[in-house]
Parts: sequence; structure tokens; C-alpha cells
Amino acid sequence: MTDVLKSGGWLLLPIVGHALFWIGLVNRVHGLRLRHRVVLPLQLFHFLWVPLASLGWIWGLGLHGPRLLEGGNPTDIPGHWRLVGIAFSLVAVSGIVRWFLLRRRPPASQIVSIRGTIHEIEQELASVPLRGRGKNWRWMSLPGNESLGLEMIELELALPRLPPAWDGLRILHLSDLHFTGSVLRPYFDRMVDLALERPADLVVFTGDLLDDERFLDWIPPTLGRLSAPLGCHFLLGNHDWEWGDLPRSRAVLEHCGWHDAGKQTRRLEYRGHPLILAGDERPWLGQGPDWSQAKADDFRLLLSHTPDNLASARRSGVDLMLAGHTHGGQVCLPFVGPIYSPSLFGVKYAGGTFDSPPVLLRVSRGVGGLHPWRWNCRPEITFLTLRTGMAPRKPG
Repeated sequence: MTDVLKSGGWLLLPIVGHALFWIGLVNRVHGLRLRHRVVLPLQLFHFLWVPLASLGWIWGLGLHGPRLLEGGNPTDIPGHWRLVGIAFSLVAVSGIVRWFLLRRRPPASQIVSIRGTIHEIEQELASVPLRGRGKNWRWMSLPGNESLGLEMIELELALPRLPPAWDGLRILHLSDLHFTGSVLRPYFDRMVDLALERPADLVVFTGDLLDDERFLDWIPPTLGRLSAPLGCHFLLGNHDWEWGDLPRSRAVLEHCGWHDAGKQTRRLEYRGHPLILAGDERPWLGQGPDWSQAKADDFRLLLSHTPDNLASARRSGVDLMLAGHTHGGQVCLPFVGPIYSPSLFGVKYAGGTFDSPPVLLRVSRGVGGLHPWRWNCRPEITFLTLRTGMAPRKPG
């Protein structure tokens, strides 16, 4: 039995490493400035190739050849396959170590408190149809799908450079609505109704509004109803770049009173202190934010569609960066977490709050998705309350 387990390890590790290699590749390719028609074949190929290759390893090395599943000797593995196996085994070990470190990562020290309120919108609006026949609408029927729920998150953050006069400043962060027609407009109407029940000094949207330009007329009765003393500010994302009508999307949002952070860095005055608000739509759009009007002691808020712009934010001395794009992974497995996340960082910043000095990064799980399937990863909108100074140490 011991020999079988040892020999089986020579089979299991390469299979795991091979799967992690392809998943990592797909995640990172999704973070590049590539059209969907380029990325989709790779995605479909890996969905087919990973299980087929795994069966091939089991058949060719486990049940035949060296018969590792029957206690065969690993030294009987042909030389070239042994090298391939060692390479993928190293990928597996590296992936397992990275997963362990991510799971052990402590919460960002700037978090003062966090709490969520869950709304099952399909149940709340039981008499109103919420399921349409837009792109990939059949995904809505998958078991356990949470796409028609919503978590309202209240997140309190302590920021050392926040002016004392701003203590209690509230920001409503929305991201990734993905108007596709699969989730009908009453869902988004209800989302806005819930958002309007709570005060906000500033409203921001971090991209991926449209997957179908036919739904441009959904903007005024949804996002168009929001307002705040410091204004509503938006940028666009890769799905707007891929499927939307960029000029019309920007024009409709601006007509609704929103400010285009992707095109212009703004200097906002609040209680006697300047707030520099910029947007970063790279790698899909624009050249990156212009911080030239910011002084050294000005508080800097960056809206970015993807968390992949974190390095640029750090170089620019950003205090708070709000992003989306990764959807929290959409499907989070028990004890494992997210597997897929369209980012150069893989799942590292799939969703949550992360300390990367001098930047505090908040990545929203977003609300919608091109594929309307969420499991253990509800849609979210977040109210951030900013506090001056450092967060109190938590016991233990």
C-alpha cells in the first residue's frame, strides 16, 4: 500500500501542476489587452485539455507503462516524461505554497470594521421577473447561483494621511454591473433603491457597465438616480471596450451628471482640504492618470478597473485605490477559495481589502458578469467610511 501511495504521488503532483499551469495562464492572459475572440479559444482549449491530459497521465503512466497506480517503480517512467513530470510537480508545489500563504494572509491592518447585509432580491421582488435572455442567460439556472442576491458591505477604514476634518467621509463603490439582459433592469433598480437608503459623500463606479449597447437606456433610471456632494465619478472597463459604444456610454453617463475619471484628473475641495481623484482604464484604454496637479501632501484616490495597476499606484503615492474587474472569482470553492480571476496576479487580489504601502487597495466583487453564475461569491456594493489615523489593533 505504501508503494502504491508513493508511486501515485509521482502521478498526482504532475496532474495538479499541469492543471495549475493552465489555470494560471488563462487568468493572466485575461489580464492583457486582448479581444475576447483571442482569449476565448485558449479558455475553451484549457477546459478540454486539462481533463483529457489528466486522463492521459492516469492511463499511460498509472494503468499502463510503469503502472504507478499498481505500485510500479517511478524509475521506469521514460526519461522525457520524467522531466515533464518533475517540471509540473514543481509547479504544483509552488502553487500549493502560494495558496497556503494567501490563505494565511492577515486582514489589512487598516480595517476598523466590516459587516455585510444580504438581500435576496429575487425573493424581495417575487412578483417581478428578473431573469432575461441576454448573453449566456442559461447560466442563471445553475444550482446554487447567487447572481440575483446582493451584499451591502459597510467597510470602515483607517487611513494615516486622511485629513482629520474628513473623518467619517463616506464613499459608495460600485463596479462591474454588466448590463447583458440576462439579469433584467428591476434587479438594478432595486440595487439603486438600497444604495439610496444610506448616505454617501462620494459615489464611484470602476468599470464594466455594458456588454450590449442596446442597454444604454438603462443608465438614466439606474446610475442616473445617484448623487453625492462630491459628485459621482466613473471609468470604463474591458467589457465596455470590447462590446460597448465608448463615446455614447461616456456621453450618457455625463448627461446623468457623472464625471469621467478616465479622461480627467479632478481636484475636489472638501472641508478645506484637496482630494485628488484620478482614473486608470489601462491596459484597455487611456495612458494612465495625470498626477501633475497633486502636491506631496494631497490625499490621492485612484479608481482603476483592474487591480493590476497597483504597481503604478504605488509609484504615484496613491492613498486609496478602488478597483473591480475580478468579480471575486465568481466561484469560490470551500477551503480553496477562487480559482479563476482575470488578473496578472491570478487570484491574489480577486476581492477584498489589501495593504500594499503606501496604497490601500479595495477590490470589489462587482454586481454582474458576462457569465451570470456566482457561487459562494455574492454580488456586492460597498460603502466605505474613512477614518483618520491607524486602525486599533485587534486582539490576538
